Amino acid sequence: MSASESAGDYSLGDLRAMSRDEALAELDPASWERWKALQERLDAAEDTREAWRDADETVLDVTVHADDADLGETVEVFGNDLLVRIDPEKPALRKRANALEAEFGDDGREVGELDDADTDRLAGRIVDLYREIIVAWNGTRLDDMTPPERETLFETVREKWGLRGLFLGLADIIAGVEQGQKERLEAVDSFRGAEGRRRR
Repeated sequence: MSASESAGDYSLGDLRAMSRDEALAELDPASWERWKALQERLDAAEDTREAWRDADETVLDVTVHADDADLGETVEVFGNDLLVRIDPEKPALRKRANALEAEFGDDGREVGELDDADTDRLAGRIVDLYREIIVAWNGTRLDDMTPPERETLFETVREKWGLRGLFLGLADIIAGVEQGQKERLEAVDSFRGAEGRRRR
């Protein structure tokens, strides 16, 4: 086909299939302009698809690969930096909390009024909660510890802190998580307020 043939002699499929060298060799000026315009649209469409792929990968990374370090809070408890995550939707955590509530929720006794058996059982329930909410201890992730190392850690905590210390530690953790969440929500509210002011 000669370069003098009209632009109408080439379908979009023909133009799309042509390389640049083929288009230069075969097309007349009008068909050449059509070929260039088509390539620009194809390139723009590919750029758009690439942008969407990048966006999808970012969303996947944020939603699927976000770990507890991204979702948790760092709280200092008796000089220890604990990375904790309290996830109410976690079945194991609900089970631990419900067991504690069922056994001791209506117990009006003070800590010092419990007998040895109840003290030991209550301390065990609180340590079970610690197991579910503590992600890292002083920078070491619990998942990176061997099971015996984790057991030794919690046994040591239970022995050194005692029941009252376990209660206070749990209170510090809850307060720290609530404070972290409050600060994040305040940042969101501040951003929303700034956005509102910019729209005026």
